[in-house]
Amino acid sequence: MLHQYNQLKMIVKHPFFCLIFLLGSLVSDPTVFAQTTPKADCDCLEAFTFISNYVEKNQASFRHVVTADQRPAYETFKRGIRRQIQKEGKRRCSLFLHQYMAYFKDHHSQVHAASTLDVSDPDQLKAFLASAAFRNTETVAVDSAKAYNYVKHSNDPVEGIYDLYGSYQVLIQKNKNAYRDYYGVLLQTKSPTWKPGQVKLELKRMAADTYQYQGYLQDHSLSLELLTIDQPVTRIGEWTKLYPVATTASKHTQDSIPTALTTFKLLDDSTAYLSISTFSREYLSTLDSTFQALTPALQRTPYLLIDVRDNGGGSSLAYQRLLPLLYTHPSTDDSFTEYLATSGIIKQYENLLKNSPNPALTSYRKDLIQQMKQVPEGTFIRLRQDQPKADSTSKIRLEKPRKVLILYNRNCGSSCETFVLAGMRSKKVVTVGENSGGYIGYGNIMTIPVPNSAYVLESSTTRNPALVQYEYTGIPPMRKVPAQTSWIEFARQELGTP
Repeated sequence: MLHQYNQLKMIVKHPFFCLIFLLGSLVSDPTVFAQTTPKADCDCLEAFTFISNYVEKNQASFRHVVTADQRPAYETFKRGIRRQIQKEGKRRCSLFLHQYMAYFKDHHSQVHAASTLDVSDPDQLKAFLASAAFRNTETVAVDSAKAYNYVKHSNDPVEGIYDLYGSYQVLIQKNKNAYRDYYGVLLQTKSPTWKPGQVKLELKRMAADTYQYQGYLQDHSLSLELLTIDQPVTRIGEWTKLYPVATTASKHTQDSIPTALTTFKLLDDSTAYLSISTFSREYLSTLDSTFQALTPALQRTPYLLIDVRDNGGGSSLAYQRLLPLLYTHPSTDDSFTEYLATSGIIKQYENLLKNSPNPALTSYRKDLIQQMKQVPEGTFIRLRQDQPKADSTSKIRLEKPRKVLILYNRNCGSSCETFVLAGMRSKKVVTVGENSGGYIGYGNIMTIPVPNSAYVLESSTTRNPALVQYEYTGIPPMRKVPAQTSWIEFARQELGTP
């Protein structure tokens, strides 16, 4: 039932005919680029009015964030968004709507595009290349030789030539306006929906080493996330710096993160390493059989390093066979789900019963609707069958492994995070890495088309009071990997192994 965490991390997509179109200022070296003026058209204010009205009545995170004391601050914020939209919503509609949704610090609730562009379809591709989305994307004249010469003499560590998996190459250069400090202009592209000279990304500094990343996807829709850029700059998110190469490579790396479903190896005579790339329901049977086969070896090894970096979650059923390895004492999982009861949400569940019948969920949905109708509008309810769950996975503390380390990063989300929390209830587990993704406090997403637009609103209808504290900010590790340190080496030190 929970909306699964997207492996693409914090991507927020928006419709390609209500894109953010950016004017920008002239670059510092006018011989590199010549600016053009983009334009756009969409009724952003109408979309914002619908979205804000729906969120205020039907979104679980709204009631948690906007308390009575916080309501005046929220109203001031909303008026500010409205003024921005009235001023230049045609060019920056997506950014303003994202800023509004980000106010609630609810990763699952977002606005995105209903677009399903298929670039392999000649007719769709032709239509896209003729669309306002493509034509109005900010475009500047580009000269690759001058671009390389410019960054060669730049003293700004962020500026440079960057590559994205061999598919795109951009010049990231200072270009400041109210919404950005840098932009990335395409020098080369293998995508049929992009051409050299178009602005592929923007960066705005939010703190000393934190930037808001505004990237544009295949259909030119918007992708936003907060990035930490370490010094010296060798990467910006998924972009790898090609030129100029830093004289001292950053050691703050996550080493090589295995991409296989699972990876098992002995790091030494006393330390086992197990990586798990996903807990997806698709692989439940495979994961269960793999863990069962590995259990004898894991029970012979004193130290165990479980690597769930980049694990986007899936189902808590996927890791149940690992829990006995972590067990040290009886504990209780006191988290539970609260359902927001509103007429709008009741209607959504009734539509699901009618239009998307699922025999496995029919009884649950009917019971939920019945309970919602029995309480006042806007009440959070807890299903009768939901009770605190005792940790019954095991009653025996295994001699080995004696110590378990769970290594995770910001791309650990959803059920990956519940696995981390399960480990934290054990006395033999140490968590190491950085804050997790923060996709754990809200769930049961309803998808609502925004009238007269291509926008689609995804809005949470449940909250977990015990886990809301980790939403958006993530679960902090017991031991944070220091800057310029190998993650694996640090993890082994924490385990007390060579």
